[in-house]
Amino acid sequence: MTSLELLGLAYECESSLGHSLDLQEMSREFLRVFIKKTSALYGALLGYPKQGHIEIVAYKGKESFYDMVSDHLVQNLEKYEIISVKMDELSYEILYLPLDNYMLALVYNKNTHSDMITIANIFFSLRPKIDIGIHACLEHQRLVELNQSLLKQQHHLKTQAERFQAILD
Repeated sequence: MTSLELLGLAYECESSLGHSLDLQEMSREFLRVFIKKTSALYGALLGYPKQGHIEIVAYKGKESFYDMVSDHLVQNLEKYEIISVKMDELSYEILYLPLDNYMLALVYNKNTHSDMITIANIFFSLRPKIDIGIHACLEHQRLVELNQSLLKQQHHLKTQAERFQAILD
């Protein structure tokens, strides 16, 4: 890739972040752009909110690659790693890229795509914005849940006040 193509890729990926405050929606859009622009076969944003528990936040590409990604998932989820895998006589590379409490996993055809270091460098240049986008989505969800809880409490208090008022009347 030329430096102009790399700059364009970084711009498009960065622009795909922040369009939504829904984590799955934002993640799917980012994965769509990143996969398309880097010719990945599969990509997934994996979260690990609890120790030892990993969940898929969003994915794009052939679902059959999920087993490959999960079978070779690195033990240290904060570690950048490239793993070569053979499946059905084809060679693949899985690129694991760490985020705060999340990991991006990408699958590439090893025979047609060899510039994994460049892809990793692009990712690491985007990592701060990705982390900010994820945290913004999580905070938005927390505030929505808090607002719903407060509305329930408000309704409960209003009902209690009406009952007491009825007793006093």
